[in-house]
Amino acid sequence: MNYKIAVLEDEKTFLVELVSSLRKIDYIDVVVYDQTSEGFISKVRESRPDILLLDIHLRDESTTGIHVAELFRLPVIFLSSERQNYLDRIDEVKLSRDFPAVEYGKTFNVEKLKSMFDKFLPLVREFHKSQKIKIKPIGEEETLISPKDVSFILSQDGNQTLYFTQQKPIRVADKSLKHFVNNGFDEDRFYMFNRGFLLNMAETEYKDNKLIAKYMNDDKVIKTETLDVPIDKRKEIRTIFQK
Repeated sequence: MNYKIAVLEDEKTFLVELVSSLRKIDYIDVVVYDQTSEGFISKVRESRPDILLLDIHLRDESTTGIHVAELFRLPVIFLSSERQNYLDRIDEVKLSRDFPAVEYGKTFNVEKLKSMFDKFLPLVREFHKSQKIKIKPIGEEETLISPKDVSFILSQDGNQTLYFTQQKPIRVADKSLKHFVNNGFDEDRFYMFNRGFLLNMAETEYKDNKLIAKYMNDDKVIKTETLDVPIDKRKEIRTIFQK
């Protein structure tokens, strides 16, 4: 099995060397790399990696690699020369047990990287296995899905439709949005915009006082759902979606 890796590193020379070294490991696919958190976050939403490899201290940014890790809640390796200054925050991430996390310095070679991944991958496999929950689509057999793959849930006429970016929607009868919040769609990842929308924060962009979420329709065409944010909600939304 190959693992999709997303790399955030603000130093261009080191980023190029790191990506080149990672691509020499046969079970690693580097699907995203960027020097800024903004560019990285946008790309991760599109590519859905299995593991994040993050620099912690990002020059000229208030955002850190730790903020990015907490946004996506995916297995993360912090690879940073600044890790000593962030040990308390890293420990908080580890103690939360929401997703596996380890940290290393920036001195590396291909063999060291391979050894690092060999030790980390059992935690990655266990994490992704535990993320699956059962869903009963209308008129179909039960299926397993991962909440992180859901872009948003729309409530209409007593039914709920789960929208994804990489598969067609799934429709579920006789459930409320609160049911999903209580059963795998936790409030650390999902935001209830109103009684009709439950949004995956990691898959939603906030821009020009609008929330924008991509999804695949029944014809397997990628569309965009746009929600206007009321004035009285803009401060709250800005805090949540622009970490």
